[in-house]
Amino acid sequence: MLNVIRDTLLALESELLLDVPMSLETVSQISSLQKYDSQDIEQAIFKLAEIGYLNYDGDVTSVLDITWNGHMFLDNCRSEKVWEYVISNSNGLRDANHVAEGYIRTLLNLN
Repeated sequence: MLNVIRDTLLALESELLLDVPMSLETVSQISSLQKYDSQDIEQAIFKLAEIGYLNYDGDVTSVLDITWNGHMFLDNCRSEKVWEYVISNSNGLRDANHVAEGYIRTLLNLN
């Protein structure tokens, strides 16, 4: 599920326009997400909204934008090397960003 979540957020970063909501149906039609089932994409959006990485309309039928925390997550997890480490060492979405930050600090010898 983490791969769907990351790929959905990356796709939204690329496709969302300022002040133009995107319906869940439209999100599931983004070409880079075609490898996933639309229900998995919707679940990813709900999880991203739940953790505060996306802003959405009141009943989660449209994505409004990516939050600051969502952008920070993408910045930390954009690298495939970091993402592979996150996948094998995190306990889910809530833990993923912290694992990525720790790994990046290790790579930069900041620990």
